[in-house]
Parts: sequence; structure tokens; C-alpha cells
Amino acid sequence: SGGIRTVLWVDSFQFVLYLLGGTIVIVFILNSHQFTGWNSLFEAGKMHIFRFQTENMFKDAWFMGSAFLGGTLLSFASHGADYMMVQRVLTCGNLKSARWAMIGSGIFVLLQFTVFLLAGSLIWVYMGGVELIKDRELSTFIVNNLPVGIRGILLAGVLSAAMSTLSSSINSLASSTIHDWMKTKATLFHSIFISGIWASLLILIALVFDEGNTAVVILGLKIASFTYGGLLSLFILARSK
Repeated sequence: SGGIRTVLWVDSFQFVLYLLGGTIVIVFILNSHQFTGWNSLFEAGKMHIFRFQTENMFKDAWFMGSAFLGGTLLSFASHGADYMMVQRVLTCGNLKSARWAMIGSGIFVLLQFTVFLLAGSLIWVYMGGVELIKDRELSTFIVNNLPVGIRGILLAGVLSAAMSTLSSSINSLASSTIHDWMKTKATLFHSIFISGIWASLLILIALVFDEGNTAVVILGLKIASFTYGGLLSLFILARSK
């Protein structure tokens, strides 16, 4: 029947699957003959995590101050006002559990970013420093270099990463539409119908942005900066009454 219980179980399984995929890629490259060491990564500046110098912090997204300020506001909006994230915290039994869920979310996000940034850097070393196709580095490496069996598991991990927020998004959109907009009691038919409409709209949006020249992660953060800005402002104004 779906619902938040399904969202939690599916997202948890997808998280484990694609995190396992990134870890397998790291272990495979570190034990391969193509791995020539860490020196090339340091020389290319790919292990340079923080940037503390900039000419204009308002135009340089990689500057530490800009990243910290933007990340703070983004987290306030996503974990405090976006129902896609908040719906999970609302399933906690009490305030203490919800706080630990928020803290745990930050820890797991740091873990997954570390794993996949390291995997991407090691793929760059494995391929001899060749520039790879945008947003297809991991899948291209898996298809062309890994043995059968592991290849299937990792491709499932890539698909899980791509779909990791779909169930949460569709569930939150359907719930908000039925309870907040239509203000009607939810039935299974209504839920399925509204979920289908939002899923179709998400597919259309994805098709429009599929052939853009900007990396998907950067494009997603740009879009979020507009939507989350208004959402967080509205939330603060509503709470300040």
C-alpha cells in the first residue's frame, strides 16, 4: 500500500546497496595494477578539500565561507521545512529520537560523500587521468572494467542512487496534495492516482534537464537554492507570527 513505512525501508535498502557499490569500486581499484599511487591525486589537486582564498565569496561556490553559509541554509531548509525530509523525522517516537535522526543524517551524508568522491578520484587514476563523460563516470567504469557479477551488483547500486529520493518525493507530494490542498481523507485510490500524476510530472522534468551541459549535482543545487530559499523564508515568517 506504500506510505512512509515503505519509504523508510526502500530508502534504507537503496542506501546500503549503493554505498556498498562505491566501496567495492574503491577496493577493486586499490588492488588493481592500474593504481599507481596517491601522488597523482595530490599533484592534480584532487585531494584539496578546503579552499580558504577567493576574490569574491558571493560568486565562488567552492570558497569555504560560501560553502559553509550555503550548506547551513540549505540544511535548514531541507531538514527543517522540506516535507520530503521532515516526514521521516516525524516517524520518530519522541523529540530526542528525532534529534538523533538529524545528527545521524549528517554523519551518513558525510560518509557517502567521502566514499563516492574517493571512488571518483580513484577512477580518474585508474583511467590514466583521462577526462570522463559528465555524470557517467561511475557507470562507464563499471560496464567497461569490472567482471560480470560484480558489474550487475554495482549497476543496481547506481540505479539505487538515482532513485534514492524518488519514493520520498512522490510520497511527500501525494501526502501534501491530499491533506493540504484537497483537504480530504486519503484513500488508497486517491493516493495511487495523485502519486501517478506527480511521478509523470517528475519524469517530464527529468527529460527536460537530461541533456543539459551542467553536472546533475550542480544543477540540482542551483534549483534547490531557488525553491529552498522561498520555502525557508515562508517557514520563518510563519513561525515569527
